[in-house]
Amino acid sequence: MTKGHEDGQGYGPDSHEGASSEQPSRVVEEGARRAAAFETAPDPMLIADLEGRILDLNRAALKRWGVESVRQLRGQSIFVGLPPEEKERVREVGQRVLESGHSWRGELRLRHPSGRTVPVEVAIGLLRDEKGRPQGFIGILRDISDRQRMEQQLRLLEKERGRLAQQLLAALEQERRLLAREIHDGPIQEIAVSIMQLERALLEGRRLKSVQEQIGHAVGMLRQATDELRRIMARLRPALLDELGLADALAAYARTLSMEGDLSIAFETNMSGERLRDDVAIALFRIAQEALSNVARHSQAQRALLRLWRTDRSVVLEVRDWGQGFDPSSVHRSGSEPSGLGLVSMRERAVLIGADFRIESRPGEGTCVRVELPLSMLE
Repeated sequence: MTKGHEDGQGYGPDSHEGASSEQPSRVVEEGARRAAAFETAPDPMLIADLEGRILDLNRAALKRWGVESVRQLRGQSIFVGLPPEEKERVREVGQRVLESGHSWRGELRLRHPSGRTVPVEVAIGLLRDEKGRPQGFIGILRDISDRQRMEQQLRLLEKERGRLAQQLLAALEQERRLLAREIHDGPIQEIAVSIMQLERALLEGRRLKSVQEQIGHAVGMLRQATDELRRIMARLRPALLDELGLADALAAYARTLSMEGDLSIAFETNMSGERLRDDVAIALFRIAQEALSNVARHSQAQRALLRLWRTDRSVVLEVRDWGQGFDPSSVHRSGSEPSGLGLVSMRERAVLIGADFRIESRPGEGTCVRVELPLSMLE
C-alpha cells in the first residue's frame, strides 16, 4: 500500500466563487450536470458528511457494495467497507483533508461484499457550500486488482527472465570451461609432442641444412599455434580464476594485455587471494575483460587503471583510461551503441549479480567503467 499525496485539487461543487451572481436557471443546470456526472461515473463515488456518515452513492458504488438502493447504506459510517487496519488511516486522511483544504490521493484496501479484500486507488476531497465552508467529503474509488495482478506478473516474468539469463550465462561458462579443457588435453598436447619430435629430428639431422630449415620453420609455426591456443584458452576460461581467485586472475590478465600491446595497464586491489562466489567472479572478470578490450581497441589511450577493492559496504570494480572518450548520452538517445563497445552485455552481467553499473565518459577526457556490488548480494 502506497502513501497518498495532496495535490491541491477539490472535488465536487465549489460555488463560493460567485454563484450568487448567476441566474437561478444556470445554477440549476450546473447542479443537474454535476448530479448526472456523479450518477453515471464509471468508478464508484460516494458523498459523506463531515462525521463520515454516508449521504449518497452513485450506481457504480451501489454495485460495488452489492446493494440496490442508497437508503440501505445512508447514514452508515464510511468505515463499513474498510478492514480494521485501514480505519485509523482513513480518519487521519479525512482530518488532513479538512484541515488543509487539499484533496488526497492514495491506495487503500477495502472489503468486498464477497469477503475478500480489494486494493483500490482513492481520491478524497471536500464539498463546500456557497461561502466556501466545508460541508462534507466526496470520494472516488478505482479497483486496481487487475493492475496489481499485471504488475505482479511482470515482476515474476522479469524474475524468470533473470533466472533464465543466469542459466544461459552459467551454461556458456560451462561450455567455455569444457572447450578450454578439450583444447588443453587435445591439440595442445599433440602439438607439444610434435614439437619435441621435430626438435629431436632437428638435432639428428644437423648435416642436412635444407631439412634443418624446414624443420625449424615447422617448429616455429607450431610454437606460434601453441601460444595462440593458450591465449584462446585464457579468454575462454582463465585458469587463474579457478586456481587463485578473481584478483589474481585480473592481475595476470592486465599483465598479459600490457605485454601484448601498446597499452600499459596498472592494477590495484585489496582483495588478493580472496574468493568470491563463482557467478560473481565470472561476471566481474568478463566485465573487466570487455572494458579493457574497449580501451585497447577504441580509446587510443596509452595507459589504463584496473582496480578491484572491497569497502565496508561493497565490492567495486573500476576500469579507467585517459583516452579519447565519448558521449554516453548519445548512446542512450540513439538506443544503440558504438560498434563493439559491448555496453549492453556489461550492464546485463552487472544487473544479473545485483550490481550497479555506471559509465562516465566525455570526449577528450577518457572513460571510467564502474561496477559496485553491495556486500548483501554476496550473502
